[in-house]
Amino acid sequence: MAIEVKPDDREIPDYPFFEVDGLTAAFGADRSVYLSKSEGSAVARRLPDKAEIFSRLFYVGGTLAEHSLRFRPEIARKGHATLKALMVSFEPSHEAKKGTVALALHHWCEPIVAEKSA
Repeated sequence: MAIEVKPDDREIPDYPFFEVDGLTAAFGADRSVYLSKSEGSAVARRLPDKAEIFSRLFYVGGTLAEHSLRFRPEIARKGHATLKALMVSFEPSHEAKKGTVALALHHWCEPIVAEKSA
């Protein structure tokens, strides 16, 4: 997956959803689906809220709902396995993983909006 992020580029690059199998979900995604270390750092700076969610999920655990996020309906059933694969891989640097997951959360998730009581 070729994703180019320039450190001075202000736009947020696209990051298309991809499905993973059970083995990949358990042992981690391939290095090719991650941003580089410098690209990951640049994206994390542009998406600080999503980078913080990554850090909390990575170090503390929890759910997307605890951060008022959910996967978009079209990927909801497959999103958890793919996100897990991105989070558990030992291959990329932490900066690459943080930026890649922040980018995935940005593109694959939507906010949970609380319904108002009548």
